[in-house]
Amino acid sequence: MLDKEHMTDGTLVSDWFIDLNWFKENNRSIAPLLLDRLCPDCRKQYGSQKGEMSPEELLKVISDCCATKPVFLRSDLPLLERVFRLFLTNGNTRLNTGEIVEQLNAKTGSEGLSVSTMTINRLLTNDRYYGLSSL
Repeated sequence: MLDKEHMTDGTLVSDWFIDLNWFKENNRSIAPLLLDRLCPDCRKQYGSQKGEMSPEELLKVISDCCATKPVFLRSDLPLLERVFRLFLTNGNTRLNTGEIVEQLNAKTGSEGLSVSTMTINRLLTNDRYYGLSSL
């Protein structure tokens, strides 16, 4: 049985994460998504190892280095891209929709548009690009 809770507005809150298996099941590769998000320094350092690094290794590099750069998670990015990058910054730790909204607001500050858990849940439920899945 899945452990889910409801927000006071009735929105279902699920734990979300980047599901690496989703990419395999859909005959896709997460590597291009991750490689495109490497900072210039990491591109130089790891660019020649494109086929040699596992998705887990790339996730670690991104969360340890690239995601610490101020330009990584910007308010001018599309909302779903910001959510994807949020998971990259935290090493793909599972988050519920309330935590996603809270952390996005904290990281993008007043520059980011305030979003509801309902909006985030709708975006995540309809994702067919980033491999975002819920428990």
